[in-house]
Amino acid sequence: MFDIGVGQNEAVTGGRLHGTVLRFDGFYPLPVSNRSILYLYGNAFINLRRHATVTDPLILATAPSDVTIPASNVFVVTSQPSNRDVYRIGLGVNLIELFKGGFYKKPEKK
Repeated sequence: MFDIGVGQNEAVTGGRLHGTVLRFDGFYPLPVSNRSILYLYGNAFINLRRHATVTDPLILATAPSDVTIPASNVFVVTSQPSNRDVYRIGLGVNLIELFKGGFYKKPEKK
């Protein structure tokens, strides 16, 4: 099964709904001895706008021990939402099918 979607997603556009995001989803049952025990899946959220790159990162020195937070002379910067593409791939196991016919088999009656 394969799915493609186009839209907007705040998770990959910096916390705001702007630009276009392309979404891919895929799912495939891997046949193992005529049963579906293993499943391969993955998805991707790709921002179609060009990402801004940081050319000179800001690295701060450690604050002195007498600095208290919060205070009127302390500025607190919150972290910005993610502005990156998201990729995921995985392997799933159907435990019910695995135990039903894989490891445990009932002894045959004679």
